[in-house]
Amino acid sequence: MGVRITGAMLAVGLAVTACAPQPVSQEPGANAGSDYCVGLYQRLDFAKQLMSTPTGVRDNATIPPTLRTHIAALQQYKCLTRPDDLRLAEEAPGIENSGAAIDPVTIHVGAVTDMAADANAREFFESRGIKTLSVGQPGLGRRIYIGAFTTAGGRDSALALARQAGFNWPYVITYGPYMRP
Repeated sequence: MGVRITGAMLAVGLAVTACAPQPVSQEPGANAGSDYCVGLYQRLDFAKQLMSTPTGVRDNATIPPTLRTHIAALQQYKCLTRPDDLRLAEEAPGIENSGAAIDPVTIHVGAVTDMAADANAREFFESRGIKTLSVGQPGLGRRIYIGAFTTAGGRDSALALARQAGFNWPYVITYGPYMRP
């Protein structure tokens, strides 16, 4: 009795492989480049969107098997913001809400590994009038989102502010439960 691979099985296998984090040409444990870390976060977001929970958010502390590979890669390549990475005491400008109007977008600022860093980061953004949301992610810590922004200038200055504050991998999200203008 042999194993027969159907076209549907092959398509599912290829889709799962495409979503898996891809290797990089550096040693594990080294800080990954910005584009690579952003890609890992986006793959995690995509995998979460495919989960069968109504909101895509899980409230239990275990890491679902679907997400383990993505979370392990983010940990392995040090795509997390540690408390000593943050530069929240530095003088920073507010958000310049200018430029062309865009559809609302939220910025994923990053994931912090410590509750005090989470509170400090939220206070940093909120003191500048920026709506901030912190969501727990087992295996990563707290993921911080800011926005939504409705102008190109607001989006760009929010990304720059996040980088200036010590978050190395902020990126724009245009979907999900955190899109509240």
